[in-house]
Amino acid sequence: MSYVLWIAMIALFAVFLLLIVNIDIKAHIRALKKSYDRYKSFKIRNGFLERYYGHDPIVVIPDGVISIGEEVFKGCTGLASITIPDSVTSIGYGAFHGCTGVRHLTIAEGVVVGHHAFRGCKGITQLTIAEGETIGDRAFYGCTGITQLTIAEGGVVGYHAFYGCTGLTELAIPEGVTIGDHAFQGCTGITELTIPDSVTRIGYGAFADCTGVRHLTIAEGVTIGARAFLRCTGITQLTISEGGRIGSEAFGGCTGITKVTIPEEVEISIEVFKNCTGITALEISEDVYIGWGAFNGCTGLTELAIAKWVTIGEDGFYQCTSLGEVHIAAGLDLFKLRRAFPRENPSVTRDKIYFQPGGAPKVIRAKEAMHRGFVTLIFLCLKRFSRMIDPEGNTDVLPEEMVLSIMNLVYKEYVGERVAPLRSNLLMLTADEIAGVIKYNELKELYSGFVQHTAVSSSVQLDG
Repeated sequence: MSYVLWIAMIALFAVFLLLIVNIDIKAHIRALKKSYDRYKSFKIRNGFLERYYGHDPIVVIPDGVISIGEEVFKGCTGLASITIPDSVTSIGYGAFHGCTGVRHLTIAEGVVVGHHAFRGCKGITQLTIAEGETIGDRAFYGCTGITQLTIAEGGVVGYHAFYGCTGLTELAIPEGVTIGDHAFQGCTGITELTIPDSVTRIGYGAFADCTGVRHLTIAEGVTIGARAFLRCTGITQLTISEGGRIGSEAFGGCTGITKVTIPEEVEISIEVFKNCTGITALEISEDVYIGWGAFNGCTGLTELAIAKWVTIGEDGFYQCTSLGEVHIAAGLDLFKLRRAFPRENPSVTRDKIYFQPGGAPKVIRAKEAMHRGFVTLIFLCLKRFSRMIDPEGNTDVLPEEMVLSIMNLVYKEYVGERVAPLRSNLLMLTADEIAGVIKYNELKELYSGFVQHTAVSSSVQLDG
């Protein structure tokens, strides 16, 4: 009896094991089948993803894929989530074009995003682009849902890359990024924008029609392409740093700008501020080049100050009909200035002309007693220097009269301030004043060759 019982128990246990194993095998088979079906959705050859046949809302691209081919996921509107492995180095032309259901997207470091890759993916709200990536032309064109965009250092943003991304409100341009033509054109939601000095070039029309931008800061040495900020009517505060070049019509039609200061060594191309009717005050610093028609149609301009060594192209201030007063540095080329105002004849105030062999003209004649003491001190030092060279006092360093003549020119005012209409000859130097300038320049050259000075001033320019 016990023997039969044991046989029965063993039989039951065997049946139980078979049932468990069968369940595990089925589960394993199902898992394998699911994995196979998922993998079967992709056509992969030598690391190149050529086709996607599935319809899943969540897609995980298999690890080991190096490149995603052209238009692989194009029109997959049901796609809600896409995971791109680190092994991927390039995303092909139109790969995800029209995938409107994708919400979040992270692209790993060093990936090349092809042209039109995510064009029309209006569902994307957050986009993170890692360091050193190249964003192809129109890669995110019309992705109106993007509100947060993070771009890491380096890399290239291509032509029309984010054109019309109207949902974008914050944009920080990092170090070393190259901004292509029309890259952010029509991104009307951006309100503040800072361009660092490591961004060497802003492409043609890169931020054109970004009407939401209020404050714009451009760092030193940046080259701004033509029409880069065309019709950005919302800009009210514009800060331009030294150096660099501003392309034609870069700020054309930016009617919200009210005050502009052009810093030193900036090149302003043709019609840069054309029709900026809101500008009322303009200050141009030293060593600036102003191109043809640069401020054409700035009908609101009433105050203008131009420093020395400024070159102004023809018609530079054409149709600046409200301009009543112009303040210019002494020696500015009046003939060129007149050509810059072909129809206007504003009142011009020309600065006093100071002749200062040894320094900048910042001290006025009210301190001439101190100046005489300074000249005496310099003269005594020169005499002591001569005796150090020749104790007998016979060394002909410079005749005393010449030394006194040179040093007496320090901070001496020769030509006073003048106010007259632009086309009046009263602004020109007289014959005696021209003779004084020539004499000064001769003495200045002699002084510069004799006295070592860390801030030797330049010669006075004659009216052109």
